Amino acid sequence: MYDKVKKSSNRKMQDVHVRRLEKNEYFGEVSLVYDSVRSATVTCANYCTLGKIGLKTIYTICAAYPFFRKALISAIQLYNDQTKVFLNSVLREIPYLKDCSEDTISSLALSMK
Repeated sequence: MYDKVKKSSNRKMQDVHVRRLEKNEYFGEVSLVYDSVRSATVTCANYCTLGKIGLKTIYTICAAYPFFRKALISAIQLYNDQTKVFLNSVLREIPYLKDCSEDTISSLALSMK
């Protein structure tokens, strides 16, 4: 999985390797859970099979199985990409948000467009 970041020298976008997805791993859950724009671009290194789950289906699954959404959120909170770290630190500087939980700060950061 690659994330687009700006190079400080010439402000062009550059691909940065974030992590490698293995069999039965997934991507795209951040935008589904937080109704945000996508946070990464995925490039396949070799042949793969992709599946797609739409927003309506995710909402149906989360309504029927509340633990599923909690599991997705727990996995997302482990991500440590540059954008999330930066947004979390900026949000923590806002006095009104200083006592918010990590989940609330992450939700705010990942929901920003």
